[in-house]
Amino acid sequence: MQQSISQRTIIFLLISIGLITAPQALNVPVPVFVFFTILLVWRLTGVWFPAYLPNQMLVFLFLLSGVSLLVIMHQVFFRVFRG
Repeated sequence: MQQSISQRTIIFLLISIGLITAPQALNVPVPVFVFFTILLVWRLTGVWFPAYLPNQMLVFLFLLSGVSLLVIMHQVFFRVFRG
């Protein structure tokens, strides 16, 4: 049995994610927030135009590029906080 999520629910979830993360725009590096915003807008347009949605390999490349962007921005991979 396969369930599908309605278009209205996906739009609500994406707008909610955007509104939740908007106040953090001043607390994260600009490239990270721009990357997130581009992916959010792309996914939102994918609701109306499913042909623009990426395949699994492209999603994996976006994941790797997002993680590498975070590593580049913070200049560390694992940070140890000593207190």
